[in-house]
Amino acid sequence: MADPWTPEWKGIETPGWEIPMPEGVRIEPFAETDAVGPDEVLTLWRREGVVPEPEAQRRVHEVLMVGLDDSDAVAGVCTVYLQRNPQLRMDLWYARVFVGREHRAGKLSFLLTVAAREWLERRFTSGQDTRGGGMLFEVENQVLKTWYPEAFWPPTEFTFIGENERGDHVRVHYFPGAVAPALPA
Repeated sequence: MADPWTPEWKGIETPGWEIPMPEGVRIEPFAETDAVGPDEVLTLWRREGVVPEPEAQRRVHEVLMVGLDDSDAVAGVCTVYLQRNPQLRMDLWYARVFVGREHRAGKLSFLLTVAAREWLERRFTSGQDTRGGGMLFEVENQVLKTWYPEAFWPPTEFTFIGENERGDHVRVHYFPGAVAPALPA
């Protein structure tokens, strides 16, 4: 498969799962795109009413991947931040994905998740950035929790590890070569 941050990346092709890139949409690393900037991401969040303004101003600096439509409008975003997971005793990249209403039918959320996972994984395995041994996300969407209850999600390569205090499904993907923490003394 081509790198997810090149125009050649066409979606997910995993045995038993094919999630093609929706027509007229592409995914790019936010830091490398000239098509949009922070204002366009903030506009999406404001229009959809999903992130309060102070949090949006802070979170816009965490955007890793953007899904853009054919007019270069932001269709969806994936933000990441590094945090220690107390249950796993590891530093992991926590990911959040949001897709605007008009682009939800094409499974852009899965595609943004995989693009971010592959980007971070390549940086980890190349030694460019080894701070996080994997990627974690919490599934808040009731539809996803109901329609995709499998413990392992082949298209994303994330595994269910439990629920958080809000009842969200917690899923993790370890990067190749990541090491489990040492046992406590």
